[in-house]
Amino acid sequence: MAFFSLRDFRPWKEEIFAKICREAVEEGSLLNVFVTERTSGNIVRGGTPSTIARKTKDGYIISGRKAFATLAPIVSHFTILAYVEEEDKTAEFLIKKNDSVQLIDTWNVLGMRATGSHDIELHDVFVPEEALLSYIDKGKNNRFKGNSSAYTLQLPAIYLGIAIAARDFILKYAAEKFSPSLGDVILEAPHVQDKIGEIEILIAVSRYLLYGLAEKWDRNLHVRDKLSNEVSITKYTVCNNAIKIVELAMRIAGGHSLSKDLPLERYFRDVQCGLYNPPLNDMVVSQVSKSVIEEYRNSLKEVQFK
Repeated sequence: MAFFSLRDFRPWKEEIFAKICREAVEEGSLLNVFVTERTSGNIVRGGTPSTIARKTKDGYIISGRKAFATLAPIVSHFTILAYVEEEDKTAEFLIKKNDSVQLIDTWNVLGMRATGSHDIELHDVFVPEEALLSYIDKGKNNRFKGNSSAYTLQLPAIYLGIAIAARDFILKYAAEKFSPSLGDVILEAPHVQDKIGEIEILIAVSRYLLYGLAEKWDRNLHVRDKLSNEVSITKYTVCNNAIKIVELAMRIAGGHSLSKDLPLERYFRDVQCGLYNPPLNDMVVSQVSKSVIEEYRNSLKEVQFK
C-alpha cells in the first residue's frame, strides 16, 4: 500500500523515494506509515495529530505515540504524520529507528497476531530537515485518500485469502473425514455439499467484485477519483463474505473446528479483524446511502428544470 500510493502521487522528493525503493528491492527493507493515534481523530481525514514536530536549527524534534503500528518490531524506518507547530500544518516525516524510538508491547489481540501492530513512542526524536517528506493539506487529496482510496483494496484481498484457505482446507478435510453413520466420507453428505456450494458462491462474488474493480481502476485513468463508493462496497462485501465462508467451513467440521489442531480456529480469529479495518460497516452503509439519496434528489431537480 505504501509504495502503491507513493507511485501515483509522488509527494516526496524523487531522490528520497528512489533510495527507499532501492533499499526495498536490494535489501528487502520494509516500509510502513504509522498514522493512528489513540487520542486523536482520523488524521488522514483532517484530524490534527497529537504527535508534535518542533523546528530546530538543523531539523525537527518529534514526540508522540502511534498505535496499531503494523510491522513495528521489524521495520528499520517508517513514516509518521506529525503536527508542525511553527507552521500550523500536518506533515509526513521519515523516521529511522534509534534509541529514542520505543516499541511498546500492546498487540495482544484476538486475531492477526503476526502483524506485530504494537504502539511506538517517539521520545524527542531528532530528524534532519530532509526527513520532512510532504505536507498534508486539509481538504485536498493526498496519497492516503486520493484516487478513491483504491490502495486500501489490499485489505479485502487479505481476508479473501483467509477465506480461500478455509475453503481449501475444508474440502480436503471433508474428503478424508470418514463418518460411521454415513458409511462414507462427509464430503458425500448433502448438507455438506450445500455448504460447500454456498462457500464457492461467496468466493466467486468476492473475486468478481475485487478483481473487477482493480481492473477497472487500472484500465480507466479518467475515473480513478470517482470510485470511492465501489472501493467501500468491495471492502464491505468481501470482508463480510469472508466471515460467512469461514463460519460455513467450521459448521462442516463441527466441534473439531474449535480445536487448535485444525487451522479453522485461527482463520476464524483472523477473519474477524476485517470488520475493524476502515472503512467500518456503518461508515460504508452511511456513505452509500448519502450518495444514492443525493443522486436521487439531483435527478428530481433535473426533471423540474426541463
